[in-house]
Amino acid sequence: VGVHVFTPLRLDDGTRMMVNRGFVSNENVGAMTTPQGKVVVAGVVRKAVRGGSFTPDNNPAANQWYWPDAHAMLGDAGGIGDVYV
Repeated sequence: VGVHVFTPLRLDDGTRMMVNRGFVSNENVGAMTTPQGKVVVAGVVRKAVRGGSFTPDNNPAANQWYWPDAHAMLGDAGGIGDVYV
């Protein structure tokens, strides 16, 4: 049981994107840190897909995300902090 950690990233040109840092078990979530300053990111760019018919609606007010909605997540995070999915 755990979560996927999404962290907002701001590029030098001001563009923001969400970076899925991967799965973390619930017992290790408290040990997660948010990178500060300039970082290098290597990965795969994927188009976000909404959950299926059995996937609950996201609840941004409670920071509960059942499918990664990058636009809503970036708006909710304000470009600061982690978003857990």
